[in-house]
Amino acid sequence: MRLGIDPLRAAGEDGDPRRGQLASQPTGKTSVFSAGAASADNRHRGPARQFTAQKQTLGRLFEIRESPGQSAPREAAIGDFGHQHPVRTGAASVASVFVHSESARRPGEPVVRRRMLFVVASHGHCFDGLSSAVLFTRLMHQRGLSQAKFDYKACGYGLNQQRNDEKLLVGDENAILDYRFKSSPKLTWYFDHHRTAFPTDADREAFEAAQNPHYFYDATYSSCTKLIADVSKTQFGISDPNLEPLVRFADIVDSARFESPEQAIDRSDPTMRLVSVVEHYGDDGFYGQLVPELLQKPLSEVAASSAINERYKPLGKKHERFVERVREKSEVQGHVVFVDLTDALLESVGKFVTYALYPKSVYSVLVGVLKGGPKISVGYNPWCGEPLGADISAICARYGGGGHPVVGGISFAANEVERARLVAREIAKELAG
Repeated sequence: MRLGIDPLRAAGEDGDPRRGQLASQPTGKTSVFSAGAASADNRHRGPARQFTAQKQTLGRLFEIRESPGQSAPREAAIGDFGHQHPVRTGAASVASVFVHSESARRPGEPVVRRRMLFVVASHGHCFDGLSSAVLFTRLMHQRGLSQAKFDYKACGYGLNQQRNDEKLLVGDENAILDYRFKSSPKLTWYFDHHRTAFPTDADREAFEAAQNPHYFYDATYSSCTKLIADVSKTQFGISDPNLEPLVRFADIVDSARFESPEQAIDRSDPTMRLVSVVEHYGDDGFYGQLVPELLQKPLSEVAASSAINERYKPLGKKHERFVERVREKSEVQGHVVFVDLTDALLESVGKFVTYALYPKSVYSVLVGVLKGGPKISVGYNPWCGEPLGADISAICARYGGGGHPVVGGISFAANEVERARLVAREIAKELAG
């Protein structure tokens, strides 16, 4: 994973216990180095790079409000990539970020100010994607952007789901989390852990060439939420004990580290019901509502809320129907369970149902039709006792999909049902050996 040394934290590398607070005099220089884990090591630190031109531009965009009669150097208030940092001015400190433009202002008219806009594009309908947005927002709040307006975008790979394209990156700052990389000068933050994060070699080359200290990628992580949590602590000196339960649970869900397949499909636990609700309703508006709640309330309280329970009620019945359909349509092909559910629209999808029904199976291949079009889900049974013999992410990537070594998916256009069925059988045959 490529990690960056944060300019705000560099002044506190001497072990000062206050280094979790934002520094009042950033240096404006950034060191970049490569490492295999989320840790800062001075031995790998590269040459400093000065972002003078960018800082001058940001100096024209960002206005820092100060207490009357007090002033501070503008350089101390404007940090790299537009981050406004608290400026110590005696008893008061700056905590507001505003953006203004003078290009359309007539002489004598007042400057119109607005709150800074931060677009956070994360994997939609995904518990790890939602949790990543929560952890990232906490990191930005601690870095002095608590007054910024955060606009959450749920991205997906289905036919009607929005992608992380240029028209989405319209903020003063833009982040992509738990989703494929997008080479763009507008992208200021990036976190991901998927092996298929870079669709092409050109995308990977663009990622490396950017040398952005706020780009973080590590495929050894089992969840993006855990990656953000570790980077927040090791690179920025920031951690929030209140969010540790969310980090732990998101890591369990995304890596399928349940004790058994039965536990994975059990919805008697309110937190597991929340997972189902996120996977079904997780669009822009839902993320915009849930992220602030999870920042303010414990995970258990949000999961047990009446709002989540009401949303789950219809999903419980749909889940039961899905289990019965899988039981009826499953074909055992050696150590692979193949399930073709393209005869009717899928109302719900359970990732681990095949493993609960067929505990000795090593792989599952399921093809079905969602509202956005056909989709193939491929997975490895972590409870089977057999070693993983294939990289599922690589298999799915051959057909335009992606994922992790143990789980992956492929989306198709609405008129490609027969092609999806054919590809699913090809994959099942390959995994069966």
